[in-house]
Amino acid sequence: MAAITLYRYAGTIARMTKTGLLYDRLDIEDPVYRGEIDFHAPVFDVEQDLSAAYNYCMIQQDVHTWYYFCQIENVRRGLSRVTCKVDALGTYRDAIMNTKVWCRRSAVKQTPYITDGRAPIEARKLVSATPLQEIGAHSRDMIIITVG
Repeated sequence: MAAITLYRYAGTIARMTKTGLLYDRLDIEDPVYRGEIDFHAPVFDVEQDLSAAYNYCMIQQDVHTWYYFCQIENVRRGLSRVTCKVDALGTYRDAIMNTKVWCRRSAVKQTPYITDGRAPIEARKLVSATPLQEIGAHSRDMIIITVG
């Protein structure tokens, strides 16, 4: 059986470690699931009124702990629905941190430790341009890419 803990999270989605940014811990005792649980995007009901301020969730299932960004919907008095989306950085943090990688390229010049001869450079000379109305005439579904 899985144990559930709700929190208010005061940080950004792109942060790997959430420690120090989780507030107002609320443990859900003996949760009852009806049917199968999709641990990548679980939706479950809790028989109590929950504050919509809770936006982060931890589910411990056997030996695995899953972390989620969640949304609370009060369905009726005494019944709240929790809709979750997996926090990949939190859930797989240990695996990510233990992955051995060798950085071969750096897309930005933020570190002097990684030399990249093919890194982007700043170019101040206009080579060609197309008026925006001409680009839009080709298709509504276009992506504009600039190359420097």
